[in-house]
Amino acid sequence: MKNKATYELKNMIKALSMFELLNTDEENQRLENAKKELRKRSNRKWKYTQHKLINSVMSLYAEMTYQETATELYLQAVITTVWN
Repeated sequence: MKNKATYELKNMIKALSMFELLNTDEENQRLENAKKELRKRSNRKWKYTQHKLINSVMSLYAEMTYQETATELYLQAVITTVWN
């Protein structure tokens, strides 16, 4: 199952799920294996998406912190200039 493309697994599940009563034991086993492999792949994809999302949020936070610091320094410079 690992060397099958995702669309092949989806089509296999669709075909074998139509009339499960007519499936042989071997076909039922193939159906279960295909479902497990598809679940495993979707979990991997979700973990990759989570990782990308966390990295994006962290970089945005770092950028915001830098901008806030720059803004604070600018305001301090303006206030010091005005008060002196």
